[in-house]
Amino acid sequence: MKTLPPLFLGLISLGACTFSATPSSLATARDALSPALIPLRGCDDAEAYVRAQAAAAVERAYAEALDAVAKSAANSRNCNERYADAGSVGAPNAPVRSAGSATGSSSSATPKAANASGTNNQVSGVDEADFIKNDGTYMYVANNGALRIFQAFPGSGAHLVGKLALTGDVVKMLLDGDRVLVYTKRAGASSSGSGSYSGGYRGGYSQAECTYGYSCTPHSDGTQTALTIIDVSNKAAPAQLREVVQSGSLISARQLGHEVYTVTSEPMGINWSRPSYYSCSGKPLATQRAELTLQREAARTQVQSATVNMPRASDTQFATDGNTMCSSGVYRSPLGEAEQSLNVLSLDLQPGHEAPVQNASILSAAGHVYASAENLYVAVPRERSASSPYGWYAGREESVLSDIHKFKISATEAHVEYTASGLVKGGVLNQFAMDENDGYLRVATSYGRVPSKEVHSTLTVLDQVSNSLVPTGIVDHLAPQEDIRSVRFDGARGYIVTFKKTDPLYVFDLATPSAPRVLGELKIPGFSTYMHMLDSSHLLTIGYDANDHGDFAYFDGVILQIFDVSNPAAPTLAHKHKIGTRGSSSEALTNHLAFNYFAPLSKLAIPMTVCEGGSDGRYGTNMTFSGLMVFGVDAASGFSETGRIAHPSTPSGGYNSNGCGNWWENASSEVRRSVFMDNWVYSVSNREIRVSNMSALSAPVAVLDLTL
Repeated sequence: MKTLPPLFLGLISLGACTFSATPSSLATARDALSPALIPLRGCDDAEAYVRAQAAAAVERAYAEALDAVAKSAANSRNCNERYADAGSVGAPNAPVRSAGSATGSSSSATPKAANASGTNNQVSGVDEADFIKNDGTYMYVANNGALRIFQAFPGSGAHLVGKLALTGDVVKMLLDGDRVLVYTKRAGASSSGSGSYSGGYRGGYSQAECTYGYSCTPHSDGTQTALTIIDVSNKAAPAQLREVVQSGSLISARQLGHEVYTVTSEPMGINWSRPSYYSCSGKPLATQRAELTLQREAARTQVQSATVNMPRASDTQFATDGNTMCSSGVYRSPLGEAEQSLNVLSLDLQPGHEAPVQNASILSAAGHVYASAENLYVAVPRERSASSPYGWYAGREESVLSDIHKFKISATEAHVEYTASGLVKGGVLNQFAMDENDGYLRVATSYGRVPSKEVHSTLTVLDQVSNSLVPTGIVDHLAPQEDIRSVRFDGARGYIVTFKKTDPLYVFDLATPSAPRVLGELKIPGFSTYMHMLDSSHLLTIGYDANDHGDFAYFDGVILQIFDVSNPAAPTLAHKHKIGTRGSSSEALTNHLAFNYFAPLSKLAIPMTVCEGGSDGRYGTNMTFSGLMVFGVDAASGFSETGRIAHPSTPSGGYNSNGCGNWWENASSEVRRSVFMDNWVYSVSNREIRVSNMSALSAPVAVLDLTL
């Protein structure tokens, strides 16, 4: 643990914007009620706490109802109808969805690509779960109800080798030698009825994974998460070895060496009937009070007799069917929340190292997940509202904050533990808004959203002191009236793109944690949604162009750009390539796993839906291309299109103009991923993989079906 470093004093003025980090702003954050979580002693203590919080919620709700009817009776002219249906505390419900043989055989003498692209991980050495992985020879795809194994290299002989059908909605996987861990979403206790849901995964439970945007916060969708470990040493006959089913919904997963860390979220609240009344019903006050009193007694009984939904897991290898996962302790918020559980599970994939799953749980909602090689962080949004049953952090005046929870993880043993929490102003855009360097966590947040006049952004450097993450350096009031659209950290440098009608790219010096500062700024039309380090001096980005209208701007076609940041005080736009008009889209715009820069060949592959005919706020309706586009990328000469692999955007094979209506925060495309293996390129949709040689991208040599 570190001691508090000296405060950063001073103001930095750059152009028309002022960036400040003052003693008062840091002192306010440090003197506030600590967000550090409080330990509960095992399952019994946690269950008692959840029940007590539900009981308190009952009393608050009925006190408000009794007060409302009393006020309406005292002032008969104030008779605005008020009615609250019977409800419950907990996560929304989600619909239920339940989930051929291989052709070809495995060979012990299969060729291997000299170079193959892998998952576009945020942190080197920290693998992120995705629905496709490869080892340079074989390609593993987890979707459409199965794990499929293809001999992919060389592309001219690509074919299906093996398949294992799985129960549930197959969404992601991790690969470790001859072990595959597949994640499936299955119907849970809270997913059997009707209700709204969002934030899940493509497939039966939702249309898109929540990866980017202020309207996107990962959270429980009512499903359970199955972790299935599969032996793939015999590619033609993959065999299930072990299955762990955890009661929470999958949020994210990371792999360090053989160790896997899975983040889930689930409701823990107790169902109870909320007050049902008309505040101006015309009934005598005594009658209304009597009715509410009876309802309250029923709600009290519900709370005391209900079963608390503690986190549970079953394990086929260690005979822990349905056991609770809080024996090592559960942590609670100082604000008294108890409706949701956030769980981090640890599992070792190495043969011979099997052990029961370890777990760390906190009573908290979910959020965006970032992991370094030593720690995993979850940024949980928190908004102040008059209807919130909880208090607010003492000394904090902001209406939007983010809790940052830190968990210790390891690359050498399957171990996880909760260690600290912190608080920052504003909300994070996605996982790239967080980064750890030399033990410090840097977090970029926006306070509000365009077009609010109060919106601005903040960069906060957090240091762990005991069990709290405390601010040691702040750059505040960055880019007034603009919000963040992308963030990238690279060692002692940081890059933030904000937007209202232009794209200011800010370059930060973060070498001194107590004194972060802006080094340079560049304003150009449009904005980047993802930034990739092409090299130490250049950023390779994807985003949207924009049509400036003075007080606002319309987003336009997709743009690829290269920024020269070799002089951080004066960043420049070196190259720009525009694709299509408004309505053009790519999953790479909002999910970095779809962005594939292959350094050995200096090639960039991006899924694209190209729409023409749009302009100045009007969507183009002429879809001219759907598929994968491949570009040569050079810091000196810019972009050169190598070719395209077309994918029909509808099962019938025709282009669908309805695909030209993507909103910038919800970008999608028919093609979702791509893989390079030497000179072979593989474009991957939900339905098929098309295999082409770099010399003739438009003429695939094979089409691998992902639906059979």
